[in-house]
Amino acid sequence: MRTLSALAFAILLSGHVPAGQAQAADPKAAPAMPATYRPSVTVEGPTVLLGDIFLGVERDADKVIATAPYPGEQVVLDYSWLARVARAHGVNWQPASRMDRVALSRASQTLDRQTIEGLVQDALARDGLAGDYAIDFELRTPEIHLPVDARDLARLQQFTIDRRTMRFAAVLVTPANHPESKRFALVGRAFEQVTLPALARRVNPGELVEERDLVWIKVRSDQVAVNALTDANHILGQSPRRQLQPNRMLTRNDIETPIMVKRNSIVTVVFRHPGMELTGQGKATANASLGETVRVVNPTSNKQFDAVVTGRGSVAVGAVPRARVAHIQGN
Repeated sequence: MRTLSALAFAILLSGHVPAGQAQAADPKAAPAMPATYRPSVTVEGPTVLLGDIFLGVERDADKVIATAPYPGEQVVLDYSWLARVARAHGVNWQPASRMDRVALSRASQTLDRQTIEGLVQDALARDGLAGDYAIDFELRTPEIHLPVDARDLARLQQFTIDRRTMRFAAVLVTPANHPESKRFALVGRAFEQVTLPALARRVNPGELVEERDLVWIKVRSDQVAVNALTDANHILGQSPRRQLQPNRMLTRNDIETPIMVKRNSIVTVVFRHPGMELTGQGKATANASLGETVRVVNPTSNKQFDAVVTGRGSVAVGAVPRARVAHIQGN
């Protein structure tokens, strides 16, 4: 909140209290009751009334005495300014010390960055560039305070864009169609965004990524790695090479196909036949991952047979249902 001096605020008076021209007191009027001032005042509109500053004013409380600061700004009215206003309007008040002062603020609403980005997105769509774009302003967007009665918060004028570089320029008018509108120059670039699968939680090496572990994130097209994983099917059932953080782009270097059955390990074998299912044990002859076929030795008969890896340390023989990978849609 910007604070102005009483001298700067005098510029805002708009002639309401001419210097050195106090109103003449009516000799027939009854003496006015002593008044006090409000140390802190917040107004919503563009003007300041006598009753906003002084308490106990019997007349002229609705008299406009000054123009209010711009929304979101504050001015400090010192003892001499208060004394001049009191004399000019017949208010029975005298400063007790040089410390008498009023902090006068103007209430406001804030125009946020998201709203400004939305205006740029709309302007891009009108220029035939409909889609999802990340907006990067070259200058830091200021905190913009608007009058509380503003309804049409902002609009863009003179929007231009270079389709080769996607650099744009525009004039931001805020609030739109309002007597207190201000204009700001906007310059920046628009980057098309792509949607990529990412982890919804931290996943450790050795863990298998499941459907519930995935979310979708938006990434600027210029920041997508060459080896980025764009298909959820290439992540599900895989295992991280190291602990991976959530909501980050994944690459082929981040994951690997986990070894579910190790060479020479004892595995659980499920024999499936229509109407029948038997369980036994065998010894794997090679390393194998989920869904791969591995040669297994029956430790009793020493016979070998092929089985499909269905989990960690487990294989199946017979009708093995194909693993279904659901297609996950992101927002």
